[in-house]
Amino acid sequence: ASYYDYVPYYPKKDYDFTIRQLAAHTAGIRAYQGKEYALNRPMSIKDSLKVFQEDPLVFPPGSDYLYNSFDWVMLSLAMEEVTGVSFESYVKHTVLDPLGLKNTMPEAPDISKKNQAVCYSRWGSLFKKATPVDNRYKLAGGGYLTTVEDLIKFGKVILEKKFCPEVMDQFLSPQKVRGKSTYYGLGWQVSEDSKGRRYFGHIGNQVGGYSYFKIFPESGLIIAALVNCSDPGIQEVLDGIGEEFQNP
Repeated sequence: ASYYDYVPYYPKKDYDFTIRQLAAHTAGIRAYQGKEYALNRPMSIKDSLKVFQEDPLVFPPGSDYLYNSFDWVMLSLAMEEVTGVSFESYVKHTVLDPLGLKNTMPEAPDISKKNQAVCYSRWGSLFKKATPVDNRYKLAGGGYLTTVEDLIKFGKVILEKKFCPEVMDQFLSPQKVRGKSTYYGLGWQVSEDSKGRRYFGHIGNQVGGYSYFKIFPESGLIIAALVNCSDPGIQEVLDGIGEEFQNP
């Protein structure tokens, strides 16, 4: 369905694009520019569109792939328009609470910092406290705080097929552009490790934080890691752990 069916006030572009194309990062929406990666001002999801909505599409929808957080900002706004409730509230009442993910929440000024890790940025071999950012406008694209335990719980729900299997099959099917796989489904990275074992999950990098989440459906292995530092440079190590645990 066209995005404009749900958010008719989004500025018209040279091409129409769909909800599915946004979820697959093939809609042609641009990525961060300049210091947008580290915005630190409170914005609603709707207001945050002003950051990028006047820019043209960077390619005709469906013709290429470009990973970016703005796609999911736009999707979360469409969800708000359809449900009539905030994205934060919708996720809390339909996903987090039913699954018992009690330690997954948006970062907000009024939450306790007692159990929250201090965020750092790495400069070569040096570390310094990360620049403060406000990610609440992009909850769907990287604005939640969580724990490894909650990620593992969520992974088990996926493995045990507690979500609608037909829907999850669509989410976990890699999309194609010009006949070639993007290794990305709808919101999920979908690929194989060096031994040809299929996995799906997501790797994320933010100002002051890094996340690694992979599910290997054949072996039932779930790997989750959270690091309170941007670009920690440990993906190869984490990949190796996955291979080690599955070696015959």
